Amino acid sequence: MSMTRPYAALRKAGHAGHLLLDYKPDARTNKPIAQLAIYALALTRLVPGLKLFDIKCAWFNEEEYLEFFPRTLFSPPQLGFAGKRQK
Repeated sequence: MSMTRPYAALRKAGHAGHLLLDYKPDARTNKPIAQLAIYALALTRLVPGLKLFDIKCAWFNEEEYLEFFPRTLFSPPQLGFAGKRQK
């Protein structure tokens, strides 16, 4: 069976593919966004059929839970009129 089939089924069903969790005791001050984004990119290279679009990253401790979609960090810059970067 192909490894891409489960991911195709998840996309068709409208579910997020994977949640990448990291426990951080100091979650309020430690923001491991870069670390988790690199892990997500590595997973897309190692797991056939897994796309960055399918991954949500999160970190937590006993008091907080924070999450983001790594795909938003690696999207191309938005170009405005005449090809100039928007601020």
